[in-house]
Amino acid sequence: MITLQHTQIKASFETSTHVVGHVFQKTLYRRLLGMVSRYALNQIAAEFERVHYAGKNPSSCGCVVRITLGLPCACELSKYVGGCIPLDSIHMFWRRLSFSDQELSEPEVGIKDVMETIYQKFEELDVCGKFTLRSKLWEIAHPDQNSMCPPPAKVNTKGAPKKTTSRNPRSTKRDPSYWEYVDAFESQQNSNSSVRRTASSSEQPIRRMMMPMLDQFQPFMHDFIDKIVDVKGDGNCGYRLVAGLLGMGQDSWSVVCNHLLKELANFSEDYVKLFGGTERFEELRMSLLVDGLTKVTTDKWMNITDMGHVIESRWNMSRQNEFVGYSFTGKNLKNFDISTGCTMDELKDLIKQVAPRGIPPYDVDETQMNNSLPFNKYAFLTTHNAYAIDGEPSHTGVPRVTFTNQEDSVTQQLNNGVRGLMLDTYDFDGDVWLCHSFEGQCHDFTAFEPALDTLKEIEAFLSANPTEIVTLILEDYVHAPNGLTKVFTDAGLMKYWFPLPSMPRNGQDWPLVSDMVAKNQRLLVFTSIASKEQSEGIAYQWNFMVENQYGDGGRKAGSCPNRAESSPLNDKSKSLVLVNYFRSTPIKPITCEDNSGELINMLQTCFGAAGNRWANFVAVDYYKRSEGGGSFQAVDTLNGKLLCGCDDVHTCVPGSTSEACSQS
Repeated sequence: MITLQHTQIKASFETSTHVVGHVFQKTLYRRLLGMVSRYALNQIAAEFERVHYAGKNPSSCGCVVRITLGLPCACELSKYVGGCIPLDSIHMFWRRLSFSDQELSEPEVGIKDVMETIYQKFEELDVCGKFTLRSKLWEIAHPDQNSMCPPPAKVNTKGAPKKTTSRNPRSTKRDPSYWEYVDAFESQQNSNSSVRRTASSSEQPIRRMMMPMLDQFQPFMHDFIDKIVDVKGDGNCGYRLVAGLLGMGQDSWSVVCNHLLKELANFSEDYVKLFGGTERFEELRMSLLVDGLTKVTTDKWMNITDMGHVIESRWNMSRQNEFVGYSFTGKNLKNFDISTGCTMDELKDLIKQVAPRGIPPYDVDETQMNNSLPFNKYAFLTTHNAYAIDGEPSHTGVPRVTFTNQEDSVTQQLNNGVRGLMLDTYDFDGDVWLCHSFEGQCHDFTAFEPALDTLKEIEAFLSANPTEIVTLILEDYVHAPNGLTKVFTDAGLMKYWFPLPSMPRNGQDWPLVSDMVAKNQRLLVFTSIASKEQSEGIAYQWNFMVENQYGDGGRKAGSCPNRAESSPLNDKSKSLVLVNYFRSTPIKPITCEDNSGELINMLQTCFGAAGNRWANFVAVDYYKRSEGGGSFQAVDTLNGKLLCGCDDVHTCVPGSTSEACSQS
């Protein structure tokens, strides 16, 4: 029997070192083939199937495979999607494919010939290849600084700590297993310290996570680096970085460029003085004119020395440990002098004088915003299916099989200037959920999250921003009695509720924005179910607004038909206008085109169809994607038309409601 088992195990070793299964021919397993037992590979392959719904969250993963088998669990494997699983992430037990004890008894193995081969290969590589090979060798030479952690030590949770006593020869306590011998051997071989840790020590080793490209920074900086992000190297990396720091996502670099252009235009005289003349000012301005399609030349790259001032002024992003002759507070440049003998206390007083006063909203600059007009005299950026977010983990335990429409969380959308949210509400699992439908129903594979979670995000935003107004447009499939009322109450949003009796009918103007803010009536909610006006006091959407056709039917050039539920767009008894511009099936790569010139053209078409009324809400997918100003520029155009009759709100003369447009 023992001989038979020995033969079977030996055959398994031979299979592991020489036979490559079809499923393991992927790049993911490249470093493990011939080095790891077939059983371990099968366990990893089974665990990899959990990656798409366990994600990177250890609490969802459970890490059972890592704890029990010493193999990468789902949350670890998610890091290697598109790459290779490193051999060091596999416990030594699974890497031992021989019965020989030679590896334990004679650990010294010569590597001189291997190093000579590596050196020859290194000399043949180009600069990029040399950096790559060098970083790999660094990881091997410094295992304590790579991203892999050893399996967690087993902790005895039963009973009180036992005193250390000498082993009784007659004791029934078992001898250590082969696994434990391997652990002890590896610990001895990899130890970099002259102080040996004892088994009874409760002190845990400090685990340092290896970050990509960390070796490209000086060692003394490593302890101060929390995260390294490698943005796309397309020539716009500087602006991608700023977009990422602002929480907009690096793909919104064009939005950053658009805001910086407006910053330069609005304060051109101050920047001409700052940059020492018109020539340098024009160079910086022209460097921001990038279409996102052609190759970016070096003259378009961000120059942080000069552009840093503009970024600081626009978003109050301070460059630490650097004092310059100008400080930026919102939109006002203040010149000050720092004397050579300035003490720290004097410096602190000086900083207080020029302390930033906060980030202005992205969509409309506060110097142009006139909040003394009725609500229907403003335009608001609106996100279609605001809840259908890329990367949103499944909340049902079942992988989601449906499309998405946005890339940011609802909180990020609101922080970036979105003020209208389109949400699809359904009865599901005994609660109200945000969901796409399949055959008219919400299913566990189309559900995104409970509506309560999103509504709590909205409540947090309204609480933190007491002058902002948010509009919710619900495609409502909730039929449970008072289902919506309950979820809005549980989210704490009723204190912001704009009451139905105060909503104007027959085309009358809405209350002034300033009055709505003063009364804290800053949440407008519209439902697609007419009966809920009577049952729950929620406004039926098409009693108060007109809306064009959604999806592909609303994207035909030169045409702006109304959707079936809405009255014609030129029905002026409804004082709000909603314009949809998104595809029936969202296609992220080409949304840039949809949200650019095509969107502006459709707003102009719908202006005529609505009886010469500009849209109050413009709804789009992937709101940050564009080939230029995008949906942000569209809303700026609408607000310029509504507030002062200008082509851009930033050219409105502050406080004016007539066609008083500046030329800057």
